[in-house]
Amino acid sequence: MSQKKETRVFILHGFESSPHRNWFPWLKETTELETPTTVQIVPFPNPNYPVLSDWKKTLGEMVHSIDERTIFVAHSLGCVTLLHYLSAQQNLPNFAALYLVSGFDQPVKNLPELDKFISDGGPIDFAKIKAATPTRVVVTSVNDQIVPTDLTVAMAHHLDAKLYQRHSGGHFMTEEGYETFPLLYDILSQQLDHTTTD
Repeated sequence: MSQKKETRVFILHGFESSPHRNWFPWLKETTELETPTTVQIVPFPNPNYPVLSDWKKTLGEMVHSIDERTIFVAHSLGCVTLLHYLSAQQNLPNFAALYLVSGFDQPVKNLPELDKFISDGGPIDFAKIKAATPTRVVVTSVNDQIVPTDLTVAMAHHLDAKLYQRHSGGHFMTEEGYETFPLLYDILSQQLDHTTTD
């Protein structure tokens, strides 16, 4: 009898952030406490001066292999990183779900220092990503002062993702009251209920 595979969740932080900031530790702790799931927060190198190739390498080393019990949760620049990482897979395996918070896939006017990071990966193969997972969710806030909500909505359309657009929440950071993120956990737990019991 083959051993049941473990559900794994990978959380990807963003620009000028770390695994210890915002709602990342809370989501890890809550998810592992409430479900039979292993959660890892990817520690990207040089978050103040990010390089796409370095971030993709770090993500690949942590994920190692993608399967139908792999779930990705990304915030801000972590979303761009994840999309480029998945797009670059020669044969992208099917995976459970992706959840993108305050993400973008094109240059952000107020963050020109990230233009090279965004363009270095080339065009994103959205069709490949959509074919690999049926669960694609995007969360944004209309009062996000860092990544305009229009950019996040555009990314959601590229992915044909389910969109949650909040009226307040900003960039969903600690400074805006997001040391916890119950909405995101509630959305994620619906997938975990399905994935961990299959």
